[in-house]
Amino acid sequence: MESEIKKGEVLTLEKAKNIFKEKEFTCLIFKDDLSFTSKERGLKPLVHIIENKIELKGFHAVDKIIGNAAAICYVKIGIASIHSPVVSKSALETLKKHNISITYDLLVDCILNPDKTKPGPFEVLIKDAKSIDEAYKLIVNKMKDMKLI
Repeated sequence: MESEIKKGEVLTLEKAKNIFKEKEFTCLIFKDDLSFTSKERGLKPLVHIIENKIELKGFHAVDKIIGNAAAICYVKIGIASIHSPVVSKSALETLKKHNISITYDLLVDCILNPDKTKPGPFEVLIKDAKSIDEAYKLIVNKMKDMKLI
């Protein structure tokens, strides 16, 4: 796994954004002098945190792309705030509903699949979920089916 938790310097959002960009992380989750970093794509690092019960409640995140599936995972983790270059409208709605502060560079209608030809599979999968837990269960089952976890 291309993820790690380490103790180091105390990060501000600006420092975290710079490190995120320089090191080409897909997500960087931090609080005080603790940080979790990953270069893995998609939802894998977030699901890893949840499934392994890594306690990051109240931490802050910088993430490459936030679609609604990622927003669901961040709600489950208990993240306090997120910055992302790209956020979908459904993710923004989910995060606001759960009082997670979000800043972003670009707001998009939806996150697209890797070919950019249609909505991403996880976005479609959870579209009609009635709760965070239901959506998360759908995400995990799909990832198991795809042998991603």
